[in-house]
Amino acid sequence: MPDLTLDLTDPQTGGARELFVVTGPAGSGKTRLLEAIVAAKEVIAPYGLFAPVEGWLAEDAAEAVVELDFALDADEQSFCESEGADVKARVVFAPEGADAEVSEGVRELLGRYEHDARVGKMDYLPANRALPPPGDAHGLSAMEQRLSRLGRDPDKYSFVPRLLVQAATDPSDTELRPRLESALASVSRELRFVVHPSDPLRCLSYAGSEPVAPSELGTTAAHALLVAATAALVRYDRSIVLLDRPECAVEERSLGAFVRGLLALAPDVQLIVASSSPSLKAGLDGRAIHTLGAAA
Repeated sequence: MPDLTLDLTDPQTGGARELFVVTGPAGSGKTRLLEAIVAAKEVIAPYGLFAPVEGWLAEDAAEAVVELDFALDADEQSFCESEGADVKARVVFAPEGADAEVSEGVRELLGRYEHDARVGKMDYLPANRALPPPGDAHGLSAMEQRLSRLGRDPDKYSFVPRLLVQAATDPSDTELRPRLESALASVSRELRFVVHPSDPLRCLSYAGSEPVAPSELGTTAAHALLVAATAALVRYDRSIVLLDRPECAVEERSLGAFVRGLLALAPDVQLIVASSSPSLKAGLDGRAIHTLGAAA
């Protein structure tokens, strides 16, 4: 990937832009750019067990550098003892490994992961996202979820059936079901959460249908469900969400509404999208779009 600089600042507020779209033809590096951001963040403060440092050096290159600027709110500035709202991190990938030049306070801030609206996070929705077949399910705790949050393994969404059952059957969790219902309404006009009298997993209705299980949903509905369930569990407030190729599961004519729904999932969420969709770019400020060139 050639050297490039992206300005994700909102000129009206001076803070982070709500929506930014990276576009370009197939093979131009859209996914690679999103994953460079993920890799740099994981070098600074990993959610997972290890930072993904391999594969970021061009042939014969001595190093590759990713510089990230973060906009902090007042609480985040207080947490990391920053003297300003803008903080910088410089990540260097080299043959012997990767390292980050960043203050310890910012490192601690970016390493926080809690299912709490007060804690901003980063999440990656890769292009291969799908509900896996029924089987072993990931747990719902923050400790279990953080390990897979920035990975590409579609099994990261195996928690969804367990989340649905908890929303349907656990009266002590009074917040989960309303969050899930609100998230579904944001990303789908047709998909609704319902309660089945005898089977808690048959809790979804599409376009007024009888209740069905997640495995019975079509591709578009299943995609909406996994996004809504993730948002309900993780809490996207004050977070950065990286979305790769939404057109893989959403019809072109519905993409604009789907992305607007994602932005409505939580306050102060920043959405960075890699997409070739022409309709997604329509109506956006040109400064909110970066077009990559054709693959070499």
